[in-house]
Amino acid sequence: MPALMSGLAEHISAAGIATYRADAPYADDELGIVFQTMPETGTAMCISYYGSTDPTDAQIAETRLQVRWRCGEDPFAGLAVMDQLRALLHRRLYLRLGTVQVTSVRRISAGPLGNTDDRPEFVSSFGFVGLRPLPPVRDPA
Repeated sequence: MPALMSGLAEHISAAGIATYRADAPYADDELGIVFQTMPETGTAMCISYYGSTDPTDAQIAETRLQVRWRCGEDPFAGLAVMDQLRALLHRRLYLRLGTVQVTSVRRISAGPLGNTDDRPEFVSSFGFVGLRPLPPVRDPA
């Protein structure tokens, strides 16, 4: 899971939507990407794992990630990020996110969450489909 999440952060950063640095703090004017826990104040984008369709015998699984963000006080800035994420990810096929090969991506939902710290907050949820690694083959003893 961490490889998919960091690969998504790198992909979003490379597209210029937000900024991702694994080990450096973000400037106040940056929309910095963090994982799992949204900061209580300021601008931020948070990528969180929230489930998967991963039956033990299935060879294909969908991993669901939520992307939450809070820009400045202008709600149109947050809506623009929503549109950019959709354009970047929805209905994409054979996408490489860091070290993870994704077969397809779909946006599950998107919308506003209300205000935090007097800033509008938004969310988009995505499903990332890929092949599960096959179990090792063992020779009969």
